[in-house]
Amino acid sequence: MRPLGDSEVNLSYVVFPPFRRRGVARRASLLALSYAADTMGAETAVIRILPGNEVSMKLAKSLGATYAGEEPSYAGDTFKVFKLSLGTSCANDSSHDLDLH
Repeated sequence: MRPLGDSEVNLSYVVFPPFRRRGVARRASLLALSYAADTMGAETAVIRILPGNEVSMKLAKSLGATYAGEEPSYAGDTFKVFKLSLGTSCANDSSHDLDLH
C-alpha cells in the first residue's frame, strides 16, 4: 500500500505460485484496503494491472473496483487501471469478514 496523494493509495500484490488460487491475494487485499481506509485516511484505491493478467482483473472487480482506463507503465507496457472507492468496497463490508485463524 503506497499513498499517491489526493486521498488515493496504490494497491499492489504478488503471490508466489505455490500459494496461488487459495484466496491469499484477496484476503491480503482486504486487510490492506481496510488499513488504508481506517489508518491512512484513504478514500480511493488504485490498482494497476498489466493486460493479460485476467486473474488480477477478476480480483480487482471482485473487490468492487471499476475499470478507469489505461496508462503507460514504467517498463514501456500499458497498465489497465481500476479504481475502488474505499467507502463502498468489500474492505468495509461485514459480509466479507475474514477468518484469519
